[in-house]
Amino acid sequence: MTLERCYSSIDHYLNREDESAPRFVNVESVEDMAGIVDHYKVGENIVLTIEKYSSEDENPRIADLLNDLATLQGNIFLTGFTTYWKLMGAKELSSQLTAIAQMSVEGHVVVLCFQCSDYLSFRDLRLNRLVYSVDGVATPKPHIIFVNPMLQVTNEDWVKGIQNLPAFIESVDADTLYVKTKHQPEEYPYALFRISEEANPYDALCRIDQSTEALTKDMGTDEQWAYALTLLQEKGDWANTINHEIGLYSNLELFINASQDYPDAKKWLYFIALKRFGAKNECLDRASQKAQAYEDLIHWIVRGLVDLDCKSPDFWKLYDCRKALLSQMEVSDDEVLDYCRYIKCKKRDALYYLTDSHRLEKELILECIADYSGSFSYGELRSVLQHVYPDLYAYLMPYKFNAALLNQYFENYKFCKLENRITPEFYSLVEEQAVKREYNLLLPSRSEKIESVDMSGAFAYFIDAMGVEFLGYISEKSKQKKLLPKITVCRSELPSITSRNKEFLDVFAEHNVQCKNIKQIDDIKHHGAENFTLENSPYPTHLIRELEIIDHVLDLIKLDLAKGKYTKAILVSDHGASRLVVLKNQLIDGEFDAKGTHCGRVCAYTEQTGSMPMIVQAGENDEYAVVANYERFKPGRLMGVEVHGGATLEEVTVPIIELSYVPGDIEIIVQTPLVMSSIRKPPIIEFYSTTKIDDIVVNVGNTEYKADTTDGHSFSIEMSKRTRANTYTADVYAGGTMIATGLEFRVEKEGFKSNDIL
Repeated sequence: MTLERCYSSIDHYLNREDESAPRFVNVESVEDMAGIVDHYKVGENIVLTIEKYSSEDENPRIADLLNDLATLQGNIFLTGFTTYWKLMGAKELSSQLTAIAQMSVEGHVVVLCFQCSDYLSFRDLRLNRLVYSVDGVATPKPHIIFVNPMLQVTNEDWVKGIQNLPAFIESVDADTLYVKTKHQPEEYPYALFRISEEANPYDALCRIDQSTEALTKDMGTDEQWAYALTLLQEKGDWANTINHEIGLYSNLELFINASQDYPDAKKWLYFIALKRFGAKNECLDRASQKAQAYEDLIHWIVRGLVDLDCKSPDFWKLYDCRKALLSQMEVSDDEVLDYCRYIKCKKRDALYYLTDSHRLEKELILECIADYSGSFSYGELRSVLQHVYPDLYAYLMPYKFNAALLNQYFENYKFCKLENRITPEFYSLVEEQAVKREYNLLLPSRSEKIESVDMSGAFAYFIDAMGVEFLGYISEKSKQKKLLPKITVCRSELPSITSRNKEFLDVFAEHNVQCKNIKQIDDIKHHGAENFTLENSPYPTHLIRELEIIDHVLDLIKLDLAKGKYTKAILVSDHGASRLVVLKNQLIDGEFDAKGTHCGRVCAYTEQTGSMPMIVQAGENDEYAVVANYERFKPGRLMGVEVHGGATLEEVTVPIIELSYVPGDIEIIVQTPLVMSSIRKPPIIEFYSTTKIDDIVVNVGNTEYKADTTDGHSFSIEMSKRTRANTYTADVYAGGTMIATGLEFRVEKEGFKSNDIL
């Protein structure tokens, strides 16, 4: 029936004094329900609601209602009760409707039913006359969500207390209704509504931003989720919240360092952001997936590679991600120590999983190289160290001496030093040179070369015990710092001790050049500085500090040169030192009139010592006997991790390094990319340098060419007349330092055109 006809039927019922049975009016829409209530909520009509029979957030007292229905006089309208019974289930709804239909009432009772047509067909057909059904389109059933009273609800469609829910359902057209209640859905197992729960802040967050469901509740405490809830209620979703509180959610790796100083709540939010959005840095992304809390995050970053095979194609890509991440972070000593203990299970491959981000890892790198000496080829070691410890890789970089012997010797010496052992092949070379002493022919004396150095505008650094083993490292670090080195390789005076090798200080004084004395390397090598002793340092871990000290000096030089404090820096050393003498630890057989000094490397010269082939006579009137191999005079007690005083190449070969600052990159241009040659016309390759350089050597294949230059910018090399037609690449060195590589040019024969095989 229509609503108007329904009014007529109700009015007719209300006007009958002989009628003791109630009436049931069923409507389908909230609009019709509101219309009927408003229509009859007038005069002396009584409207009974759920609230009248309920305490705060309690179910209604139905017994009280039924008693009132039986005894109250007048026109009585019931609203909300059928919806409440729907919460209790279909059986309860049908039972209560039947019970009321069978009642004999004192007044006129009209039960307003909401969407109950399926439950108003009574078994007693006589009762069906009591039902008035209003035609209409049914209002959709809402999804009911029970919300913990402690949680804030920002939606408009919400109700406080279970007692107010029925009236709300019957009056509001909403897809979802929120009820702040202590009750739980489990109390209404047969409800004819879909009921879910927000019993905690996490549930509320799932409602505000459905993507929260990708996060599990155990990722945070109720307090932490409540913190997030207050933020999302303001910002609307996770993306906006993270953008505002942390930073751009798509670049979370940028904030890993800052996160370590966040308050605890914000640290947790950062952790949740990673869980929700991930990170572009694959290592951070993997770590965030494994971590169960922010406190676990650093642990899994540190261990980010342990489940990967170091030989897998993607290993170095992920390694670089992890290393970049660690460089932004502060990792505790305990965490690094724990990682170092763990990674040893990888045995020789542990080297692949370490970085130079922490002192403990650097030490383990050197330990690993030494413990598995002989298992790494020179090529493999350099390849790994290029990723793992670039400074150590730079230390191993060959410096191109102007002598094949020196190239071979120092490349092998450094390799042996890292491996903490002396190979038989290298020891044979040491023994050979102990007798031949070719350095006397190959190397000028430092005192001779220091006199020819241009000292105008210079400042000098005397680095005690810095041998030429560091030239590859110095060259590479200089390039990084835009310093241009000119290196002269010399020999010290014998014995190779400081007191016999300080003549350059007088030269500096004559030219009014200030000189800074840096003794740290010398103190570390054989004075036990920084706790570097044989007992504490069985591995060459002192090399870590040696490289750091040199790097620091180069930084100081760059800064002063850039500021214009001086125009040139001059680095000199009194002598080198030998690690391998310490490893050999062998005393010379025999008794001598004098005792060895300087850890046994030097002794007073006698006829007895002079008869030994590995002994060098040194000093005025043959004052000293100096050992040229790895043996030592008695008693020769070792006092440090390296020694000097002897006549091995690593002890006597020293550099003079002139450094200038070049703000821009040094660019080398091939001015003759195509050169024609013939049997009478050798190919001449011309180059141009944007920066003035000297002492230029060009390496083509395995051949070195000393370049000719008049101005330090334009230079050229003349190749052999027998040079074949081909494409070649050239590497350019200035002062022994590589400044350009892979420069390409082509040689063609006059009268012929070679096929371009490329």
